Order: sequence, then C-alpha cells, then structure tokens
Amino acid sequence: MTQLTISIPEDVALKLQKRAAGSGTTAPEYVAQLVADSVNKPTIDDILAPVRDDFAKSGMTEEQILDFGREVLNRVCQEKKAKSA
Repeated sequence: MTQLTISIPEDVALKLQKRAAGSGTTAPEYVAQLVADSVNKPTIDDILAPVRDDFAKSGMTEEQILDFGREVLNRVCQEKKAKSA
C-alpha cells in the first residue's frame, strides 16, 4: 500500500477523528476508504459516454437533440399538470 502525507486544518482533523471513531476505524483507515470510494465512482464523462456515443451515431445536430429534449420535457410537464388538475 502507498502512504501519503497530507496537511489538513485542525478543525477538520478533529471532525475526521470523530467520524472515524464513530465508524469503528482509525482516521487513516477512514480517509483511505473515503479516497477509495471517491476514485472508484464513475466520472461524469464515464456516465455520459454512452449518451455521447448514441448522439454521435444518431446523425442529429446538436440543435435537433436540444429540440427533441425540449419537446420531451414539455410533454412531461403537460402530463404532470393534467394529473394534478
């Protein structure tokens, strides 16, 4: 395992120690888990990659895609209004 040294403000360190203790771990273990969770989450680019691929394959222009999205949004809003009326 790689060790890193970081500097954090004292008030943050105190909160970190409390949270670590509350979860039954040490502060270094708690931070390691936070970092692991963070870097293992998909990025917005990862999430949007299939959408971007579909957009590229569709042959539609950006304006056509935006118009389509607006139409769908308008339909959803109209349906919600109709249900609440």
